[in-house]
Amino acid sequence: MTGARCLPYLAFAALGVAAAFAALVDLGDSREGFARFLGTWPPTALIGAIAVAGGGALFFLHAQRWGQTRPSTSGLILLAALATVFAVPPIVVDLLAPFPADLNIMPPGAFLFYPVMAFVVECLFHLLPLALLVALLGNGIRGSITPFLIVVALAEPTFQVLLSRPGDATAAVLVFVAIHLFAFNLFQLILFRRYGFAVMFGVRLVYYLNWHIVWGSFRLTLG
Repeated sequence: MTGARCLPYLAFAALGVAAAFAALVDLGDSREGFARFLGTWPPTALIGAIAVAGGGALFFLHAQRWGQTRPSTSGLILLAALATVFAVPPIVVDLLAPFPADLNIMPPGAFLFYPVMAFVVECLFHLLPLALLVALLGNGIRGSITPFLIVVALAEPTFQVLLSRPGDATAAVLVFVAIHLFAFNLFQLILFRRYGFAVMFGVRLVYYLNWHIVWGSFRLTLG
């Protein structure tokens, strides 16, 4: 394998190591955030295991010709803008029917917590289920990968709705959350199919920056 072909895996490995050890850093509310989402599991070991499994899934999907195109600079700018647009609907909903006050991890811990969770989410809800479906059913259903993407795009919204606490949101808001997250995940998976992990991960980082960090900090000043 040439150096250029190794680069995505080296970058993924570096992200995995950084994510695993970031959970040990006590920065603002970062440890509280990891405990909230990862429970009592040792965060470094758990994130490390997720990274190893995600790396294997990524290698397998690359072998199946997923993520073979490089985006242009203008394309990346457009994708960042689209990721920002995706943050607008939940902000509007939050203004009309506020989400729980403890929804967000505040800076400075947010700058550590959200990149790590973005990496974990991409491994758990995208790379691993995609690799499993492709391994079980082949690289396409009747020549199309669309069914794979739709099924996998349902994973995160289903998890988020099931994770919601009684009284956190009305039924209408939960329906919005499910539909919005499904659309965002499908958008990401289409990007992964064409451009690979780095673009998919970067789009989530931009989305988290706008929704969880920028708006997450501002929303508390409104209350």
